Amino acid sequence: MKIDNSFWLFLALFAVSWWALTLYDSNVLVKKDNERLQNEAVTSQFILSTVLELSVTFNEISRNNIKERDRATVASEQVKTIIKTVLVDNGCAPLDAPRDATIELHNHANRIRSNAISTHPSPFTQ
Repeated sequence: MKIDNSFWLFLALFAVSWWALTLYDSNVLVKKDNERLQNEAVTSQFILSTVLELSVTFNEISRNNIKERDRATVASEQVKTIIKTVLVDNGCAPLDAPRDATIELHNHANRIRSNAISTHPSPFTQ
C-alpha cells in the first residue's frame, strides 16, 4: 500500500488542529486564572484600604484622647496653683484631697446637674 500526498496533508492538518485546540484550551485556563487573580487583587485592595482607614481613625481617636488628657492635666495643675495661691496661709493648701472624697464630690455634682436638667427641660425637647 502506497501512501500518497493527501494522507500526509491530512495527517499534518490533524496535527495542527490538535495543537491549535490544545493552545486554545490552555488560553481559556489562563484567562480564567487571570480573572480569578484580578478579583483577588481587587478584594485585597479593598480590605487593605479599609484597614488603613480604620488605622487612621483609630490614630485620630488616640491623638484626641491624648490631647484631652493633656488638657485635663494642665487644667488640674492650674486649679492646684489657684488653690495654693488663694489659700496660701492655710496648711491644707499644698495637700492633695483623698481620691475617694474627690470621686464622691464629682458624683454628687453630676447628680445635681442631672436633677437640674430633669426638672428644667429644654424648650427644644418639648
